[in-house]
Amino acid sequence: MTGPHAGFILGAYAFTALVIAGLIWQAVRDRREQTRALAALQETAPSVAPPGSRPAPARSPAGAGA
Repeated sequence: MTGPHAGFILGAYAFTALVIAGLIWQAVRDRREQTRALAALQETAPSVAPPGSRPAPARSPAGAGA
């Protein structure tokens, strides 16, 4: 790429690449931090079954009872 504006264009591409790389790095770093925070919260929270995961009702054996 040659021409009077080649330096500006290449500089703009380089700057854009740096910004995108920085945003990706920030997202990866934040995900790691949030994963650690969630793991710590789950360790300290009381054990609670997630909604909709109730155990099946106890069934009596066939022929027993009424």
